[in-house]
Amino acid sequence: MGVVRMKSGVPMKIVAVALYDLCAAYLALFAAILIRFSGPEVSQTLAHFWPFLPVFGLVALSVFAVFSLYRGKWRLASIVDLAQIVKASTTLALLGLVAEYFLLTSGQGIDPIIGKKLLFTYWIFQIATLSAGRFALRYIRYINATKGLRQEGVANVVVLARASEADAILRGAEINALSLIYVRAILSPLASDVNKFVRDIRISGGIADLERTINQLRSRGLDVDRILVAPSVLRDIPAADLLQITRRIGVPLWRTLDSDLVSDQAAMAPLDERTILSRPARRIDYEALSEFISGQTALVVGGGGSIGAELVRRLATFSPAEIIIVENSEPALDGILEELRANHFGIRTEGIIADIRDRERIFAVMTEKKPSLVIHAAALKHVNHLEVNWTEGIKTNVFGSVNVFESAIAAGVPRVVFISTDKAVKPVSILGATKRFGELYARALDSEQTGTRFIAVRFGNVLNSSGSAVPKFRTQIARRQPVTVTHPDMERFFISNREAGELVLTAALCSSRNDVPEILDASLYVLDMGSPVRILDLAEALIRLEGLEPGVDIPIKFTGLRPGERLFEIVNEDTEAARPTPYDGVLALVDSAPHPAILRRLLEGLQQAIASNDKAQAETILQRGVPGYVPMRSIGP
Repeated sequence: MGVVRMKSGVPMKIVAVALYDLCAAYLALFAAILIRFSGPEVSQTLAHFWPFLPVFGLVALSVFAVFSLYRGKWRLASIVDLAQIVKASTTLALLGLVAEYFLLTSGQGIDPIIGKKLLFTYWIFQIATLSAGRFALRYIRYINATKGLRQEGVANVVVLARASEADAILRGAEINALSLIYVRAILSPLASDVNKFVRDIRISGGIADLERTINQLRSRGLDVDRILVAPSVLRDIPAADLLQITRRIGVPLWRTLDSDLVSDQAAMAPLDERTILSRPARRIDYEALSEFISGQTALVVGGGGSIGAELVRRLATFSPAEIIIVENSEPALDGILEELRANHFGIRTEGIIADIRDRERIFAVMTEKKPSLVIHAAALKHVNHLEVNWTEGIKTNVFGSVNVFESAIAAGVPRVVFISTDKAVKPVSILGATKRFGELYARALDSEQTGTRFIAVRFGNVLNSSGSAVPKFRTQIARRQPVTVTHPDMERFFISNREAGELVLTAALCSSRNDVPEILDASLYVLDMGSPVRILDLAEALIRLEGLEPGVDIPIKFTGLRPGERLFEIVNEDTEAARPTPYDGVLALVDSAPHPAILRRLLEGLQQAIASNDKAQAETILQRGVPGYVPMRSIGP
């Protein structure tokens, strides 16, 4: 649900918290006076304080803001919040001493009205009043969550995690970030954790005790609905080994999707192919993303596709003012709009049917909507199809992108993000060459400083995206057909849908940072996807995830590379200097910008090649614009 804002742009939640804190400050002061003084002294002291109350309120609110009391969420109140409250209260008390000093030395004959005893009493009450509301809400949510454990539909869960992660999981269940689970037992891979308590639940053994623990719970009449495994356990124990155990005892194995289990983004999912990535999840700065996206009007071109739809989902979690989806597929557009309205009904959404190849239509949409952020994710992306239907690839990936870019400039859009691919590096296919041309055109436009910032974000294969290997392999396995792999040594970079969406938005955030000199001139970003994954390993892992044995239950067949495919992908050109950014998982690539006039002349040549259906001419022109492009016409098995 979107954040309600005042006309000034300040969220109502912050206003409400500020009002509470202001009342808490005055209450603490009056309570301290009533405790410190008695009889006529009370009214006399209040009379002294009365003229200073407005100033006291402004100073208190300023101190609370300095110590970030308005940035935390009450339902997540913790020892860190308490520490900030103590710091803020101490600062106010010390400012009281300073005020007393100036009053005494002002030469106006004013008697002390504050005093160290009054300040100490105020300090105690200020900590108490500021803490009361925050921790009361936290406790109320804990009570409600505990009551919810007795409701129908709550899953009994055994957690496999180290003590620290188990604590985070229990906190996530407590605040409903990980909803509808009741942790019945905890098992840890660390022997030092055994017999320790985590929120009143004893860690009863190690991972090897899983089957025994399940049987003990069943003997008590408790059916375990799922086993929840934390990231650290998956790094220590192969997922295939855990799956064999859980399939034998008949309990599904789930994993946490985030290392920060108490964030709003925390979630769970059944163990799947994402575990093959075998690298720690990136630390996403959700607070920075929320500040960047909140209140923006975001327009996603190709928002019904695999990555486009995921970008829409990620945007919706950060409270934009509106999400506009431009899509040429009516069913895809309808599907993502229905999903948004069901899950994020507080956010304004609009769907527009348009083809990026229709220049007039795209210009009209951009001019009418005037978004503050455009993400261009529309593309034709199947390597083998584009080698045959090359004219369509150029029309969509080149001219369609040009239409989006130039319409954004005409509409005064502040920021445009272009979704690219690792196949754009030293390209050998029409897909790679057209995507690289789009990167270069975006870079050229960015160098013109038209008032619109352009960046391109490059990454590899998205797990479960339309037409990718994973859904194809899953279909073949479900039908008990041979799994077809092009080459035993083929490798690809992989990234999950969610991680790709969040890191793309993080790259957009990087481009808005003017305080990081190293990336000020960067208009191309690459997502850190770890090490490449061998496609054969991916196929075998997916077979094992179904409880089958590769080569025994499901054969693997090698079909040979297709035109435009290569064994390995790389993520940056030799001329591109990779620089770290302030955010985990995103690197900036810096290179010289091509001259826009040169690329525009090449566009004219591409139009002529399409008109004459001359692929050789089109490839020659792309080679002029895309250094390193060498068409790979055919490769055998």
